[in-house]
This record gives sequence, structure tokens and C-alpha cells, in this order.
Amino acid sequence: MATLPAPAWVADKEKYFSFHTAIIFTVFSGYLDHKMIEQTELIVTEWNYDEPSRPLRSEEHIFSSTSLDVQKKSAAEKKGIACRFSSRFTFENETILVYVGEDSYVIDLEDKIDTTELLRMIRNSFSKFKEKYEFRKLGTALHDRQITSLNESMIDLEAILPLLV
Repeated sequence: MATLPAPAWVADKEKYFSFHTAIIFTVFSGYLDHKMIEQTELIVTEWNYDEPSRPLRSEEHIFSSTSLDVQKKSAAEKKGIACRFSSRFTFENETILVYVGEDSYVIDLEDKIDTTELLRMIRNSFSKFKEKYEFRKLGTALHDRQITSLNESMIDLEAILPLLV
């Protein structure tokens, strides 16, 4: 019976184990550096829909606007923000829909959030806001209307960041 050569890790145990220990430590270190950000479920706090006084045609212009308000949240060992999105649809000075949804993030006190992460959080919240609208609009006169996109250039991220300190 022929003897097979020993695998490389058997011949050089010290090198093999230090290499894998370094990989495990790197993976573990990466886990320790991971930010703990929890996002809550978006809650619809207002959905006031009034049927228009006359049927809408698809070519008729409906004015819609979307706004964002951000508020600081804090607890003994956590910090966070609450995002409140509001959308209003009007047709010929008649309000058809007022839709408000709130979402929040809870973050460990020691975690630092930068503008990129903050914008990602706001985008995620708006995506959930939009998703709820897409479902609820079915069966209304707005069934073929999109919610106004959030104008990110109007969001002052630098003014919101101090809320997360």
C-alpha cells in the first residue's frame, strides 16, 4: 500500500493554524465592528381618503406633495430617529387623500452614523411608506397615481446628523 503525502497543513501546523486563526479573528472583528441598527415597522398614522366629487380621468392633473419630518429618539442605552412621511393629493382645491406614516430606527449609543448611512435609512423608510401606499391605493380614485418621490436634494442630512449623537 502506497503512502500518500501528508496534507500541507499537517507538515506546517504552526503556519496553518495561525493563518486560520487570523481569518477567524478577522471575521469576528468584522462582526464586532458591525453597527446595531434596528428598524421598526412603518405605522400608518393617518389615511384620510375622500372620494372626489366627480370621477377622475387619467389625463387630469392631481397635485401631490410629499414631506419628511425627522425627530430625535433616545433611551438609556440607545439613540435613534423617527421619520414621519406625509403625502397629500388634491384635485381642483379638493383634498382627496392625506396619508401619513411613521418609521423609526434604534441605534446603539456607541455607533456612529454618517451621511451615507443616514440617507440609506431615510430611503429604506420611504420605500416602506411607498409600498404601503401602493397597496392601500387600490380601490380608490388614485389607483393609477404614483406617490410623489422624495426630493433627496432637499433633505439637509447635516442638520439631521446631530440628532444621532
